[in-house]
Amino acid sequence: MLGDEGISESQAMDWLVEMKNFEERPKWVVAGVILIILLVLAGWGSLFFEEYTERRARDTVLSALSELSPSATLTVNGETRQRMPILEALRGVHHVGSHHSYPLKPIDIEIRDGAKTIRLIVAQDSERPAEYWVYQPGRNYHNDPLGEFLGCTETQVFRDDSQAVGK
Repeated sequence: MLGDEGISESQAMDWLVEMKNFEERPKWVVAGVILIILLVLAGWGSLFFEEYTERRARDTVLSALSELSPSATLTVNGETRQRMPILEALRGVHHVGSHHSYPLKPIDIEIRDGAKTIRLIVAQDSERPAEYWVYQPGRNYHNDPLGEFLGCTETQVFRDDSQAVGK
């Protein structure tokens, strides 16, 4: 026996032979292992990047909503609406994990406060009628036609608007 570890001499020799075989492996094997590690890291990085961009966009919009003056006006699909219930719903936007549903018909929201205009799109969830997906129109990481996903909000404020769209 070698030392107190309980390793026999033949086990130690087998280990040394294995290490020598490892050193003799072709360089492409090492390159393959490195490539696999890089692919895993790239996958994790893209997930973290997606979460980061969503959080950053949501925080920007929530900040703009909190800075609105009392004279701000709000339209839903081009019709002026009472702003407080809608702003309350929009301020409740948060991240929601994937649950394999999709947004239904988009509802256009425009908030004007002097020279500042905030445009958003909300769309009812296909499986959860009180859940609405919130987007900021424009370029986005996924090239989603609705815009950059900000998160979801649970509300009944848009129920009549989601049923009226497309009629």
